[in-house]
Amino acid sequence: MTDRVISNLKGFSADQDSQTHITAPLAIGDLSVAVDDINRISEGLAEIGDEMLWIRRVDPSAGTILIAPYGRGYDGSTARDHDMESRIISAPKFPRHQVKLAINDAVDSVYPDLYAIDEFEFPFVAARTTYEVPAEADQIRRITWHSIGPSKMWIPIKRWQFDPRADTDEFASGKSVDLYQAPVPGRTVRVTFTKPPSGFTDDSTDFATATGLPASSADVIVWGACFRLVGLLEAPRLNIQAIEQQTKSQLVPPGSSQSAARHFLQLYQMGLMAERERLQRNDPTQAHFGYR
Repeated sequence: MTDRVISNLKGFSADQDSQTHITAPLAIGDLSVAVDDINRISEGLAEIGDEMLWIRRVDPSAGTILIAPYGRGYDGSTARDHDMESRIISAPKFPRHQVKLAINDAVDSVYPDLYAIDEFEFPFVAARTTYEVPAEADQIRRITWHSIGPSKMWIPIKRWQFDPRADTDEFASGKSVDLYQAPVPGRTVRVTFTKPPSGFTDDSTDFATATGLPASSADVIVWGACFRLVGLLEAPRLNIQAIEQQTKSQLVPPGSSQSAARHFLQLYQMGLMAERERLQRNDPTQAHFGYR
């Protein structure tokens, strides 16, 4: 997901990252490391993996970079160990840890238009009408119970009431559901509910598993992260004291990054609308009757 976002963003950038790789492992406490091509690294910001570094000096004769005492885990990133031959990028335009934050912001922003679907089960007790609902549940979509016999049918329960502010002395989650239609005692009741999607916590988990969203909505998250990030490229134009910025301003019209941001925003909005309709069509809410 992170690489997809960066690939989309680079389509609007004429700059190519200056990069090489380290030729020795870099532990968390290390403040120097040798690199393969020292000419591709300059003083200032650098990125290795998801970690940002502040390089205080480059030593061409030794082929090493020296990192400032405060330069590990720079700019809100997290210091960590890095293997030999890990890629190091000088002055990245879109740092990976910032891209990941934008991705998770995009995941959070699609709710409640898009949502994750989950379920839980419990055995029905004849003397009991109210059951606890997980704290993460936001809305209940349907309730069914497993019928007796070989049919394997899950029969809808149409008379129930969800209480999102239940007594926490009785229900630790603070949420409960009242069943006014009694299935056969002892049979399994299944409650399907919606919940906010989850952000990414690692790079290995696939999109649908990590977020709980349909796999088809991945593009929406990519475009949502892109329009958040590309608009930030306009801010450096305010630094009119930099000679390179003055030169760039003559070649790149003001507002170009904002135009790109609007492009991604339009893609995001159209994709969000289409995914919302698809989700509602594929998972319709069950009609039911409540008593409150």
